[in-house]
Amino acid sequence: MYEKLFEPVTINGMQVKNRLVFEPMGNYYAELDGNASERDAAFYAERGRGGCGLVITEICSVNARHGRGDARNLLLDSDDKIPSFRRMVDAVHETGAKFALEIYHPGCQGVPALCEDGMLVSPSGQESKLLRAPTRALSAEEVEGVVEDFVSAGVRSWESGFDAVELHCAHGYLLCQFLSPYTNHRDDEFGGTPERNAEVVRRIIRGIRERTAPDFPILVRLTADEYLREVGIDDGITLPLAIEYCRMFESWGADAIDVSAGNYETMNWAWEPVGFDEGWKSANGKAIARELGIPVIACSVVRHPETAMDLVEGGVSMVGSARQFFADPDWGNKVRDGHADRIRPCISCMRCIESLMAAHEDPYTPMVCSVNPEAGRECELAAIERDGEGRRAVVVGAGPAGLEAARVLALRGFETTLVERGGAWAASWSSRSARLRSGAWAGSSTTTATSWATWASG
Repeated sequence: MYEKLFEPVTINGMQVKNRLVFEPMGNYYAELDGNASERDAAFYAERGRGGCGLVITEICSVNARHGRGDARNLLLDSDDKIPSFRRMVDAVHETGAKFALEIYHPGCQGVPALCEDGMLVSPSGQESKLLRAPTRALSAEEVEGVVEDFVSAGVRSWESGFDAVELHCAHGYLLCQFLSPYTNHRDDEFGGTPERNAEVVRRIIRGIRERTAPDFPILVRLTADEYLREVGIDDGITLPLAIEYCRMFESWGADAIDVSAGNYETMNWAWEPVGFDEGWKSANGKAIARELGIPVIACSVVRHPETAMDLVEGGVSMVGSARQFFADPDWGNKVRDGHADRIRPCISCMRCIESLMAAHEDPYTPMVCSVNPEAGRECELAAIERDGEGRRAVVVGAGPAGLEAARVLALRGFETTLVERGGAWAASWSSRSARLRSGAWAGSSTTTATSWATWASG
């Protein structure tokens, strides 16, 4: 039914085993100096092992002068960091997945305390209305320096063994700020028309291509629509302008487009809370795919394979998600093996974003997931051994802890029975199936009880 999701895709010679992409997601797992950590390596490898054909890192800063997004995001600004990145690449390659590095600069959406002069930068000195942090305009000479920073980071990604590099031109960060008429008010070679607004991206693509290999894929992640009209601002990138930019990128040598949406001032349209429907922005990716001859990756609150199939059947080459594969890294394997009913869906509760924001106060607080307690802890948790051998186990209490205990016991091979107080409902699992033994769950509906049972068996 979902075989099309597992067809291979080629991006400038890079053979990806299927159409599933783990999209970039800030996680606060890197070392304080920006080196890739063991936690990074284990985290990304788990997404490759779970069935994603292409894994893309979180934001990787291109300089430390004014380019850090947080105290623990990746930073590839010098050759001495290459060994740690290479170890991370090796871990992902062992899973059979391809691995891309996303390089970025936050612009006015950064952290002033991490800047050498306490000032953020942007094309025209415009502050983020969300952060309200002091921001100055980049001079033309500084813009050329930023271009060189991106190119150098792209070259180091190639030298580290990454299969591709992705330029982060989305979500209101610096390259997106140059592209957007909302934030770029320059009248020099880097602003004033769509072509000049995009000149920074053109120079970066050209520089990376000249200093790496002809078949090293360069991806561009683009905001298809900033949705600024939703917050009363009649400006910014909209789909027609995004399509114009994508045609430019293709003509300049970009090998694929990764379509997203929103910025910090329209954050809900970039990292959607529960009120947004699954698949709500699919039209953006489909529209861009119709206009290009290179592969297009698109995300759209993908939680279930039907939504992914809708994107592929609409012309999108690859389907991406960050939070869903954070919640369930085995999503791809489950769908491929005919067990889509066992998917543990992301519930869009925003706990991941909440914990990421808390990490700004405490850099030793990593990002976590409400429904996946293993997320981000892959390097410290032992692999689950199948040592149950069909023995029976009973878990009393169907709260979150009880459900997780039952799930792990089932994975270990125990014939597991989960009992809620008063005999209101009980569920029994083998390591491969979940089935309700009685009626409704106390305080809930049979449907809810069934969904919890399916989740726990996954």
